[in-house]
Parts: sequence; structure tokens; C-alpha cells
Amino acid sequence: MATSRSAMDTYITKATKIRLVRALVFPIFLYASETWTPRESGEKKIDVLEMWCWRRMLRIPWNAFRTNKSILEELGIMQRLSFIGTGSYSHVLWSRIQKRQRLH
Repeated sequence: MATSRSAMDTYITKATKIRLVRALVFPIFLYASETWTPRESGEKKIDVLEMWCWRRMLRIPWNAFRTNKSILEELGIMQRLSFIGTGSYSHVLWSRIQKRQRLH
């Protein structure tokens, strides 16, 4: 039985989608981030990728006038990826955030 993509998408909850993005996309992007030189331009690129992922996940079109803050509030995200990815020992911070979110 073939199902359409939109039908399959309705079965996946928002919380599961968030967990999938955090488990599959962000670790690949932040690979070896502790060796990166922290720069403001790098942080902006991390923020752009993060917001692009969240907007794609929620299927928000590029021309929808939604602020990043409103999207993060809708998803209940408190910690930005740029904070995690640019500091030293980012892998330690990332694992702590993952553990904290599993408890909630």
C-alpha cells in the first residue's frame, strides 16, 4: 500500500520531529566544532542552519512573516545551537542538554 508523503507526515508528532533533527542533523553539522575558531560569522551561519531546519520541519514557507523567536517559542526550544556549537567542549554541553531534555 503506497501512502503519500503528507499522510506519513501526519503520524509523526512535533516532539518526535524535534528529536530526530537534534539526533540526526545537528551532530553532523557540529562535528569537530570544538576545533573551530569562534567567530561571529560562524555563529550566524549556525543560527541560519538551525532556523532553516526548524522552518522546514514545520513547513513554514520562506515568505511567511514569522520571527525566529516565534518559531522557537512554538517548538519550546530554549537553547540555541550557536551557543552549543561555538564553545569549547561543545560535545559535553550537547550531551548535557540531550540528557536534560530526556528528563522533561
